[in-house]
Amino acid sequence: MAETKTAEALRKWLIESWQHPEITVREVVRMGPNRLRESKAARTTITMLEKHGWLIRLPEGTTVRGMVRKEAFQIVRGSHAL
Repeated sequence: MAETKTAEALRKWLIESWQHPEITVREVVRMGPNRLRESKAARTTITMLEKHGWLIRLPEGTTVRGMVRKEAFQIVRGSHAL
């Protein structure tokens, strides 16, 4: 239950506050909701959102904000969720 609340908090933050179409784990840890300020918690929550179709893993090596990223995710907004 707590994991679901945390995932919903991140999903809402991504949709309401995050201005970019993609996100990295590091960005969630640095700028996301306070309860996700540790990499392990952020990864667990991102995995849950990915499993439910709110995030789509981008191919390794995708350039995001001018840097090649090992791990990044496309944000699925609104009615585009699976």
